Amino acid sequence: MAQSANAQKKSIAQRDKELMQLQQQIELKEAQLKQDYRNLQRDVKQNPYLQVALEEYNTFFQNEKKEKEKKVKALSNLLKHVKDESDINEIKREIIQIKRK
Repeated sequence: MAQSANAQKKSIAQRDKELMQLQQQIELKEAQLKQDYRNLQRDVKQNPYLQVALEEYNTFFQNEKKEKEKKVKALSNLLKHVKDESDINEIKREIIQIKRK
């Protein structure tokens, strides 16, 4: 309960700052994951035992791609039913952001 009371005391600006910091950490971790994958692709030629790890990365990236496609499809379907112009623009921005990642 103390934690929820503490969260309520934070200003919107503080929450936004924390969310931006978390987003930045996520982006750094994603970049590191991609770099590790590239290194693994290079190193698997010298050490065939790394092939199992490479396959795990491939599975992970395939699942991520499928999730992105599902999100874009769902948002695209939502666009067909939304009438408010600001909502339409927000959904379109979200679709673009998902596709960029």
